[in-house]
Amino acid sequence: MPAYALLLRPAANHLYSKGAAALNQAELSVLNERPEALLDAALDGWIGAMKPGAAIGLSWNTKVLARNELVELLGRHGLEPRPGDPSFEHRVDHAITRDLVVAVKSD
Repeated sequence: MPAYALLLRPAANHLYSKGAAALNQAELSVLNERPEALLDAALDGWIGAMKPGAAIGLSWNTKVLARNELVELLGRHGLEPRPGDPSFEHRVDHAITRDLVVAVKSD
């Protein structure tokens, strides 16, 4: 697991009161490696900072992680992914195709 992944989870716990955040957002497209370990380490802290009914929005490079894999990962952490809008996906450059997924913390 990357060292920076270990920093993200505690950061969410210290930056926000438990259950205070209405929205979390992260841009993962700059990662050239597969971001599953980063997300696995960070999601519990991020989710703990979210109010029931709050949303998380993640944009990422679909060339390193498929949409269905990210949706499955979010579901394993208890979030409810919302249907995607295929019009958002776009090419940034030859190495990055960015997409967006939104998931909601259940009540």
